Amino acid sequence: MVAGLSATGLAVARALGRRGYSVHAVETHTWEVGLRSRYVRSAATNFTSLIEGPPPHPDDRAVLFACGDPALVAVEALRDRLGPYCHLPAAPWVLDKRRLAQAASTADIRIPRTLGIDLSLSDAHGPLVVKPRFGGASPTRPFPEKARLVTSVPMDDPDLLVQELIPGPVDAIVVWAGHVGADGRVGPTVVGRKRRERPDPFGSASWLETITSDVVEAESRALVAALGLSGTLAIEWKEWAGERWLIEVNPRPVLWSAVADEVLVDAYAERAGKARPPARSVPAGRTWRYAARDPLSAPAGVDALWALDDPMPGLYGPAYTLRLLWERRRNSRF
Repeated sequence: MVAGLSATGLAVARALGRRGYSVHAVETHTWEVGLRSRYVRSAATNFTSLIEGPPPHPDDRAVLFACGDPALVAVEALRDRLGPYCHLPAAPWVLDKRRLAQAASTADIRIPRTLGIDLSLSDAHGPLVVKPRFGGASPTRPFPEKARLVTSVPMDDPDLLVQELIPGPVDAIVVWAGHVGADGRVGPTVVGRKRRERPDPFGSASWLETITSDVVEAESRALVAALGLSGTLAIEWKEWAGERWLIEVNPRPVLWSAVADEVLVDAYAERAGKARPPARSVPAGRTWRYAARDPLSAPAGVDALWALDDPMPGLYGPAYTLRLLWERRRNSRF
């Protein structure tokens, strides 16, 4: 069961559908790209149909992937009702960026200074970024000067926060992804380095390649242990002055998951009680591209939308990208 059929949900549907698993979807927006995939056997607009009738035997419950912050929030609100019907993702407390910053600081993990937004911002210095406190509720926006921020952002919004900006280009961003089982065992993992993003800066990856980094692997596993995290995770770091600074933790599959679908298959297997694949790192050199959002980027081994065995999402890509841009502008809060 895939909740949220963006390009991320599409990656999950393809990874599991290609291996013969039956994929069903929950998606409020009928225009989402993953609904065009031939691997999605059925779709509902809400969870009501999942919780009608008696629950199945615990071993026969569907494995639910929440692909996107809104889907995670919706699943969390219905956790008690959905539990008898689905294997649910781990509780996503790290979506609260203020709580994550506090936990990371307590564990001596390097993270940019994170502040609530108010009229003074007296403790903020240097270039700043404004973020939604919870998940992806609105875009991240940079401000080179504090004075400009004060005149551009609503200062009484409790759902926004400010972080001091870690300098550096997009390829200073590295992301570790993997699935941590309920027993603490980590399955296959991947480290990816962003090469391009859209919008630039502070957008989502549009071109990424996998790399090998023992340091990122070790620091990510240490963070998982220090914060007691489990489930499917993506930990984003930014390299600066010879160190890595924690940018965010996503408790779900990420946009570029298709380049390392071993992680998705492992997540399914662990939660369904099946044999997990070998716990090894995805090799360096795999490449991923979101051509519909970044048509000038170089070709890559995997595309976010295009696939020869599943062509409809790619054909729909240009219209879908325009719709996403319109939705982003319509929902922006500042």
